[in-house]
Amino acid sequence: MQKPPSLRIAVTEKCNLKCLYCPKSGDSYSLVGKTLGLEDFKKIVKAAYEEGIKFFSITGGEPLIVPEITFPLVKYIKSLGNDDGYLRLNTNGVLIEKYIEEIGRADFDKVKVSIDTFDIENYCFISGNPLRDNLEKAIRGISEIKKFTEVRVHSVIGKYNIKEINEIINLCIKNGLDLKLFDIMNFPNKNVQDREFWQKNYVALGEIAQYLEKTFGKPKIINSPGGYGQPKKVFTTPGGTKIRVQDTEADAHYSDICRKCSEYMCQQGLCNLTLSADGRLKICHPIDQDLGLSLVKGEKLKSEVEMKVALKKPLIFLLIQRQFIVVFLNLVVTK
Repeated sequence: MQKPPSLRIAVTEKCNLKCLYCPKSGDSYSLVGKTLGLEDFKKIVKAAYEEGIKFFSITGGEPLIVPEITFPLVKYIKSLGNDDGYLRLNTNGVLIEKYIEEIGRADFDKVKVSIDTFDIENYCFISGNPLRDNLEKAIRGISEIKKFTEVRVHSVIGKYNIKEINEIINLCIKNGLDLKLFDIMNFPNKNVQDREFWQKNYVALGEIAQYLEKTFGKPKIINSPGGYGQPKKVFTTPGGTKIRVQDTEADAHYSDICRKCSEYMCQQGLCNLTLSADGRLKICHPIDQDLGLSLVKGEKLKSEVEMKVALKKPLIFLLIQRQFIVVFLNLVVTK
């Protein structure tokens, strides 16, 4: 039987950085309605949990910008008894020091920190923020939280940092930090500047994966809960550091429903189940793909029954999905 997917919960569309590769509002980049409050998030989580979803990631925007939502919501998820799932935090790390005690009490299974370079000048450039101490804050925060929880560094690789890839890998190995490498996502949001940025900066990760295999041996292949997105190659160093590579050129998952979309054969296909800050469920990135997964009517949540019906749909999509091996770069650049 197909397992339910994980649920990424974007508790806010706001962020204290403006990373070059990230769409405005992060996982809520197609925000169209009023953002949800804490009680609304709790109702949705309860419905999701009762439908079998046990894997949760708190994201944004930057979730630590809204501690009044993030930490009470985490406490609520923990109260449901989530022993056979996981609860993770996605953050850029700038505010970890400020909320170190709250993060400790939250007892996350893993904290994932986005850092694309350890060079201060390039960090300011990539993050779109001139505050030079943000990188130092993130590094200090990582040093603190790794004392009590598992930490993984996330780096989006492009032409802007490809020359630093060895430094990123070596620093993570030296400090006992797991690492996940991503290629740049092309978000189909009809923004010409975003597409041009992707075309100019995209770097395929195939050669990096080959280098890691020569260095550390054959990787383990893992899939996300529910089977969404691309299988990830996981390389393990002699010291135990795990390096994951998510290469969207490798393959993607599509369903028959994808054929109706104007962005069919897009970079990720059915990638992950994400709750946007305004209460819409998305399992793919194209803005114009309406799969009837909204959990709101106007500015109010749907009924519990209606929400559960919507939460069942992604599982149905997966049961009829088809997997394709795609050379995405050639498909999108010519559009």
